[in-house]
Amino acid sequence: MRAGRLLLPCLVLCLSIGGCGPQPPQYRDPLADLSSARGVTVPENVAVQAGPTVALTFGSNVERFLKYQDDGNAYAASLGFGKKLLDQGNPQHLVDGTVEILRRRYPRIKTVDDLASAASQRVATTFVIDIQTKAGMYPGDHTTVDLVVIAFNAEQKPTSRIAARGATQIRPYESPRIREAHDQALTDLSGKADRLLN
Repeated sequence: MRAGRLLLPCLVLCLSIGGCGPQPPQYRDPLADLSSARGVTVPENVAVQAGPTVALTFGSNVERFLKYQDDGNAYAASLGFGKKLLDQGNPQHLVDGTVEILRRRYPRIKTVDDLASAASQRVATTFVIDIQTKAGMYPGDHTTVDLVVIAFNAEQKPTSRIAARGATQIRPYESPRIREAHDQALTDLSGKADRLLN
């Protein structure tokens, strides 16, 4: 167990140093490649009255981070790191958790490729999911997870940005506690969804 706690910070450090592994994704605005609107300008935590049809899609940051995770896992496996250790930072946990929170509110929600697809299908309300994570490297650093869900109405206008966060601080001789940060963000998002989504 202690060896695992020592190995994961080494892995995070190794993956973060140029030339040692895949480079972390360069995050963009949550709505880049999807809309002319900017996610940061959408009003935060406005109550959403969803229409009769509801869909979700993913921002480009999600795809970038999933690819980074796949590349990082392949690289880490070549160094001898075990699957259990690597799964702590698996972003699929965040993707699945966020989708489940929306599905709990809207059981008939469907997935669409992008906002243009939602518009062509005349979806009344579409949610864009964005995920950005940052793993700390040294004791005292923070591992952070930012989840954002942006609601669009039938006219493809963004109406609300629901932001959730999780963060843990690295302690000496311990792993970055990435999964704990993931779960904090999902709990925060779940509470806001209960308050803000009809």
